[in-house]
Amino acid sequence: MLLTQNPIAREKDAVDEDALQRIVDSLASRLSRSVALDDPGMRLLAASRHFGDEDQARLLSLVQREMPAENSRFALSHGISSSTRAQSIGPSPELGASARVCVPVRCYGALFGYLWLIDPDATLNDADLAFAEKAAHDAGLVLYRRVLHNERAREREEMHLRRLLSADTELRAQACVEVDDERALTTPNFCAVVVAEVETSHGLAAHVFEMALRGAAENAVRVLPPRSSIHLIEGRQLVLLVTGAVALKKDIVLDIAQRVADRVQQMLPAGPAVKIGIGSVGPHLTHAVSSVNEAQQAIRASRVLSTFGSIVDWDELGIYGLLLRLAPQEFVATDYLPALVRLRDGDRHGKLLETIETYLDKAGDVARTSDALHIHRTTLYYRLSKAEELAGVSLDSGEDRLMMHLGIKLARLSGALDTPTGTS
Repeated sequence: MLLTQNPIAREKDAVDEDALQRIVDSLASRLSRSVALDDPGMRLLAASRHFGDEDQARLLSLVQREMPAENSRFALSHGISSSTRAQSIGPSPELGASARVCVPVRCYGALFGYLWLIDPDATLNDADLAFAEKAAHDAGLVLYRRVLHNERAREREEMHLRRLLSADTELRAQACVEVDDERALTTPNFCAVVVAEVETSHGLAAHVFEMALRGAAENAVRVLPPRSSIHLIEGRQLVLLVTGAVALKKDIVLDIAQRVADRVQQMLPAGPAVKIGIGSVGPHLTHAVSSVNEAQQAIRASRVLSTFGSIVDWDELGIYGLLLRLAPQEFVATDYLPALVRLRDGDRHGKLLETIETYLDKAGDVARTSDALHIHRTTLYYRLSKAEELAGVSLDSGEDRLMMHLGIKLARLSGALDTPTGTS
């Protein structure tokens, strides 16, 4: 786990792993069938020897040390994340999975993982399931104690991150000193922030979101050296600080963001949408507060502009990056741009607005604009002339071009206009 890097914590984890392995091996011997234990993120915690009942899915999980994404989605679609008792899951030949039984591993109601028994012939009886549920209970106690042991370290790291992202300059400076003194991060020379937000999904409890986001963060940073990241979760939002000893390459941060997105979608049943913003990379931890603001603004762009996907990099926002720095109350462009109001009101179908926006996006290149809109040049000239007439502007004027271009982009961000269909 991310927060178990000190020697005492590592020793405690080793003891816990031995205890979990004994629980799994004992159940496997009693039932004469292979048993596996996964964490909530479907990463393998312990597995017994095989009894000839292994299938392709089990072998792949052992090799990868985690359940393949397709198998995980299939299992979660059966509602196992909210279940409290042993549950049968039918076979999936296309996934190489025989029928199996899943026993949720819980302690005091919290989910800590899943215990798996392959059961192709449905031969597990009530007594067998009782033994399996007892083993899941024992594993839940071990994992609960591990969480309690690590909770203080996690809270300390989350406190560091909150302070690093604080609006208080002195608090940020103090956090930098504390992080350095405690060696909470071993390579904080460069940093960037990734923010992930899960859309509202009715019927899912809050702990399900936290489980998915925490599991996604811990899985994503496996590609980094130890103690190169800190994360915190608030509601349906994950804030992940990534650091590096040398100039942190943006490709690494982008890869981590993609890994977060993939794992969240994998872990949440029905796949609520996840939006991810990526802040810029900067030297020293003092850049974290700027990077998190950029990441949050990138998410904002993703929500209101169809030209961006679900993962948005601040560095790729172009002019939107500048416009997004304006205060939200300034985002009603139509309040102070009469030309745009006139064009919008006189353009019933939005064709003229789309045309002038695409024309400006293409730097006034007639050929590229015609190709992008799939119209003849004559039609383009007619639409541009009509747009000029309605708006009361001249596209021969550099000031009018700038005014209209920025006005349209601000209106997009404010939601005053429908999302663009063109190519900005």
